[in-house]
Amino acid sequence: MISFKRFVASSALSVTLLGSIVPGMFSINQATVAQAAVIGDDYPSKWKAYPVGSHASDNWGMYVRQCTSFVANRLSTVNKFNLPGGYGNANTWGYTARNQGYRVDMTPAIGAIAWWTSMHVAWVAEIEGNRVRIEEYNWNYSGNYNSRWIDKNSVSGYIHFKDLSGSQTNTSNQTNPQSQNNNIPPSGVYKFDGKYPIKAEAKISSADLAYYSAGASVNYDRKLDADGYTWISYLSYQGNRRYIPIIKNSLSSNTNKIDSKLQNNNPSDGINYLAHVSTYGWQPWVSNGRSSSLKGEKRVEAIALTVNNLSSSGSIEYRSHIQDVGWQNWTSNGNVSGTTGQSKRLEAVEIRLTGDLAKTYDIRYRVNVQNNGWQPWVTNGKMSGTSGKSLEIYDMQVELISKNTSSSNANPSSTWSLTKSSGTHVFKEKSDVRAEPKIHSPSLATYNSGQSVIYDYKTTFNGYEWISYIAGSGNRRFVAIRKL
Repeated sequence: MISFKRFVASSALSVTLLGSIVPGMFSINQATVAQAAVIGDDYPSKWKAYPVGSHASDNWGMYVRQCTSFVANRLSTVNKFNLPGGYGNANTWGYTARNQGYRVDMTPAIGAIAWWTSMHVAWVAEIEGNRVRIEEYNWNYSGNYNSRWIDKNSVSGYIHFKDLSGSQTNTSNQTNPQSQNNNIPPSGVYKFDGKYPIKAEAKISSADLAYYSAGASVNYDRKLDADGYTWISYLSYQGNRRYIPIIKNSLSSNTNKIDSKLQNNNPSDGINYLAHVSTYGWQPWVSNGRSSSLKGEKRVEAIALTVNNLSSSGSIEYRSHIQDVGWQNWTSNGNVSGTTGQSKRLEAVEIRLTGDLAKTYDIRYRVNVQNNGWQPWVTNGKMSGTSGKSLEIYDMQVELISKNTSSSNANPSSTWSLTKSSGTHVFKEKSDVRAEPKIHSPSLATYNSGQSVIYDYKTTFNGYEWISYIAGSGNRRFVAIRKL
């Protein structure tokens, strides 16, 4: 195994030197074990000088001597990546990154960020089989530097802002389509080995807008399965989403096809969706917030969604978290996400819009989870459901909300709406966390005096002013801070 520890210890300038040369040092084939030196405690002295628990902030608005501050600084100095806005409490990082288009998965890489919904982030320094070595701050609430080995599957995910473990360019010339599909990362650089069409939709029948020729390459941020192909997708210079079919899939018909009697039986305008339910098979298409299954506690195994007769161009994309499989690739426009005939439960879903649709509408959805009931409404690519808990989904509801109406985060039966307002709130007294901005809504957790939370919205409702934030579960939460 490669080790640079003696080099790092040999000079007082080692940290500075290594910080500047790491990005160019590691050019490692993805099929090999990724290895790197542990850099050590390179956290700035000016921030170390503050006492643990200080509310002093770093350059990214993070509290100093916290795990988030250490990671933001390491990303800047070593990865040469400046963390964008929107990142607050560590437990929300993965959700925020995914919503901003960054890849979040269970595959570690040097320079990736290990993320836990239990409120921690760390920097990946070394990978050895199923073990990952991380560097971190404030482990065990010490406010100090630490490095340790962890099991690679012990995290909630790895965030790939700007990894150091080599390019994700795919230049393979494999003959097995399914193997090649598995080797295309969810984002990265794709180098073309022939002539490939560029389309406005992930449909083979969509008109060719232009072409990439052999030897050309493109930076892409999405990968999805649709219309019998695996596609890569990117935003053009004009801000329009474009799609390129890369591989013709060889999936069996019962895993990516809807019963032909149902395929075109979705006449409603707006959002249409259907579910494949254990014992009963495909249910009829439903639309605009209706329940997709009326079969009681029967597991949903697959879903499909479409949008019909809307003036805005664009498409709907979605993916499912499946028992024993994990997250599938994104798919779109009536293609199946999930499995049929394999008795595997859906555990979570994510749904998003593209193109002008995303500019005109928010997509809002929720699922009914085994032993937990209906989950709070979420929007625009956030996860609804659970992962790692082996719980079934029994039902799903989806609706489109015009951006010209009240906030898409609002409960449809309420009159409250959210106002964009972000900051850090320090509690002066014990305060309850609730799923809705209603004083009689059940308390889900409690903040004590002196604790703080980073919020992104405010609202006034039910006689109180509320702050709101996304919890580690991906669900929106509310805390009353002032009686009106």
